[in-house]
Amino acid sequence: MNQKILGLSLLLLILSAGGCRAAGEGLDPATATNAFGLDLYQRLRAEGENLFFSPASITYALSMTGIGARGGTAAEMDGVLHLPADDDLVAAGFGGLMSALAAANEHATLNLANRLYGQRGFGFAPAYLALLERHYGAGLAQLDFRADPEAARLVINAWVEDQTAQKIRNLLPSGSLDDRTRLVLVNAIHFLGTWQEPFPVDATADAPFHRERGGDVAVPFMHVTGRFGYAEMDDVQILALPYKGDALEMVLVLPEAGTSLTAVESRLDAGVLAGWLASPAPARVAVGLPRLHLETSFDLATTLGAMGMPTAFTREADFSGMTTGGEALLIDKVVHKAYLDVDEKGTEAAAATGIVMIVTSARPVEELKVFTADRPFVLAIRHKASGAILFMGRVADPS
Repeated sequence: MNQKILGLSLLLLILSAGGCRAAGEGLDPATATNAFGLDLYQRLRAEGENLFFSPASITYALSMTGIGARGGTAAEMDGVLHLPADDDLVAAGFGGLMSALAAANEHATLNLANRLYGQRGFGFAPAYLALLERHYGAGLAQLDFRADPEAARLVINAWVEDQTAQKIRNLLPSGSLDDRTRLVLVNAIHFLGTWQEPFPVDATADAPFHRERGGDVAVPFMHVTGRFGYAEMDDVQILALPYKGDALEMVLVLPEAGTSLTAVESRLDAGVLAGWLASPAPARVAVGLPRLHLETSFDLATTLGAMGMPTAFTREADFSGMTTGGEALLIDKVVHKAYLDVDEKGTEAAAATGIVMIVTSARPVEELKVFTADRPFVLAIRHKASGAILFMGRVADPS
């Protein structure tokens, strides 16, 4: 479905073409991912609609692409992604974040993988390929888009399905590749974690969820009481539910009764989000949370252009850092799919992002806190050590 799910609620310098980008001022890839994710969230959210996506997946795919950009194209992409203008620094930073995420795998499944699919015989720059292979683990597979783009599409989709435990299917829809395609950059992420404190199945019962639009709807609510990270600030309650191993957690931000989610979102920026994520402290909390199952799909080209990187999608695009001359490239499509399933045992989430590039010639007894998420709220799944938000969204109607 090429849309947000309706009626439901859930991370510079301009140089001459061909030159290397100047050294940056430093990079925290988690901070950059979260800032970009919040920017994108504000662009995609809509009252009464569900939203779920992976800032990490989209950032990885776009940063790999941006490393091959030069001149004004590079400057625009750096600005949108909150990245410094230094290819080596960016690659090393995201490589380091991948290593940190891999270390979270002891008690949970967390797989993040990158891959390049290029036209057989096309002149890709060896330095570009080597940088992505070394830091992103993104090897180049050669396909023949000119002769059989449909066969190439099936190969790419099969890789995505394998990397996401079959949760993301048909990332590239029929007709999305053609004989002009020269490169497809793909990221896939899959998370499967069990709650540190599971919700008892026999405590689940239907209860009303108060939607932003359309009145109340009855949905299954899971219930558990335990010690969790909790905070009250501004006009929201914040709850952190850890997964087994305590390396990852789900953070829920619930507006107080009488305050709409839209009102809270309207003042949400990177500083506010950082404050929310840092505020929970251990407390005894009675939790009520609806079961969730969401699947979303987006074509982000228009949105990314409006966010400040329009040149990458035009014939004026400069991706000379990834080629050795000959045909020049532009971004044709940025497709993203995400999947979320939350039940009494834990959470499974997956996402994939594909960037299609074509030739430019074409187009003690404590007080008991109560947290009942019976009205629209924000959620995020993050890696605690780095702070990187892997998935985020809004829930307006869990039915």
